[in-house]
Amino acid sequence: MTLLELRAYLSRCGRASVAEIATHFDSSPAVVLDLVGRWETHHRAAAREKWLQIMRKGLWLRQRAC
Repeated sequence: MTLLELRAYLSRCGRASVAEIATHFDSSPAVVLDLVGRWETHHRAAAREKWLQIMRKGLWLRQRAC
């Protein structure tokens, strides 16, 4: 099970419990929880990077306007 497979499964099903995901992928609930944790960390890091880029652009525009 990869992050892409998990995302595809959840996009088809909408919502699923850890037990349902584990059963679907023939995996243990601990593995599912670990993968979900990695997914959350990845998205938080991506969201933070996007926010930093926006802030840098905003600061750059303010400096040029002065």
